[in-house]
Amino acid sequence: MSLKGIKVLDLTRVLAGPYCTMLLADLGCTVTKIERPFYGDETRAWGPPYVKGMKDNMTTYFASVNRNKRSACLDLSSPLTRPILHTLLRTHDVIIHNYLPQTESNLGLSYAQVRPLNPAIVHCSINGYGREGDYANKPGYDVLVSGMYGLTSITGPPADGGCGYKVGVAVTDVVTGTNAAFGVAGKLYE
Repeated sequence: MSLKGIKVLDLTRVLAGPYCTMLLADLGCTVTKIERPFYGDETRAWGPPYVKGMKDNMTTYFASVNRNKRSACLDLSSPLTRPILHTLLRTHDVIIHNYLPQTESNLGLSYAQVRPLNPAIVHCSINGYGREGDYANKPGYDVLVSGMYGLTSITGPPADGGCGYKVGVAVTDVVTGTNAAFGVAGKLYE
């Protein structure tokens, strides 16, 4: 399947979201990744290893899930950038972000807030624990979710009271990103 011509606004960071948008870019989407000024996606600094020959010491972690994307900086928390954000939302087919529900609302990125700007937009919100409940506004990092749902209990020593180990690959994030990309592609096909 080719998704050539589909424009994706990528407001994600770390792994699940960037993995999702990487898959969409691999399928032909034009992906515009928006990062924080001065810092960018924090995985830019998660090294070593670094990409050899890069003047800014880009980490291989960042490069591996942000290929085939355009990147720009925009301070989404500033009211001065709202007109720019609104233009981006009007001109893209898909928005993907991984903000907590409260932050999403504060930034004007909930589906209810985005839909009036672009009624046809596909809105994908990735978070660890859903939109409601005790954990809704807590970050859902892979190792936390893996521990909460029992994955780490099968990677540690035998059941002799030892604790589990972190899985070598952030499998929860990778599966989440894959499922999100599959859901977006399905909605675009609909």
